[in-house]
Amino acid sequence: MGDSSQFMDNEKVLYQFSNALAYFWQCRVKELFPDKKIVVELGNELMGELGLCITMYEACTQSLGSLLAGIKRMHRKIFIYK
Repeated sequence: MGDSSQFMDNEKVLYQFSNALAYFWQCRVKELFPDKKIVVELGNELMGELGLCITMYEACTQSLGSLLAGIKRMHRKIFIYK
């Protein structure tokens, strides 16, 4: 077995392992949720985390324009009912 700490300092090995994890996460997510657009993202300091991170989230399927139109409709309804 021995001391494996030297491998943990090798950024190339860590990055390759992280890419493999992200790949298999993406494959599994597609299998579990075929109708959803799930993004698996690998990067440094994502969303306030420190160092190399892997995160996943569901991508927004609405366009910004339709989202803003929906907010305006809700805003109008609030003023109508007040």
